[in-house]
Amino acid sequence: MDHPPSALLLEAIGLTAAVSAALTEAKISCNVLAGFHHDHILVPVADADQALEVLHELVAASGEQKPAPELVLRSEQPEDRPYVLALTAAAFAVSPVTGLPVQGEPEEVGLLAALFECEDYLPEFSIVAELDGEIVGHVISTRGWVGSWSSWDWAPSASSRACSGTASAAR
Repeated sequence: MDHPPSALLLEAIGLTAAVSAALTEAKISCNVLAGFHHDHILVPVADADQALEVLHELVAASGEQKPAPELVLRSEQPEDRPYVLALTAAAFAVSPVTGLPVQGEPEEVGLLAALFECEDYLPEFSIVAELDGEIVGHVISTRGWVGSWSSWDWAPSASSRACSGTASAAR
């Protein structure tokens, strides 16, 4: 399969390494989460604008020029929930387990709705991404427990086609 070097494709070996190296060079820390269809790169909210500039510079270096989108990261609000649940349904429409289309509502939608209501839900750390006023990404934060040890969990997460070209999901 022959693709131009600017194509950001799943088959692109070393793409995640190239992106994380560019972020490292710009002194932006990142965490990589491997999803079923896509990898997700998390950067500190304070560095989000600079990280987008770094990514656009990476694309520009390959010869493809596009204007930077107006991406806003903010804390999730209760009024966002219908949009977040719809985004999650779209992102998990193909099972991350089987790779096949899901019949009916994906189980992750029910899981997310239950997490919104649980006492370990951390709304102040649950983030939505907006692109031109539309919610295009979400990650929920909850406290998890292993015996008496507490942890901070981010799952499920979802992003729309507007962000990546295809809906993506991770749990």
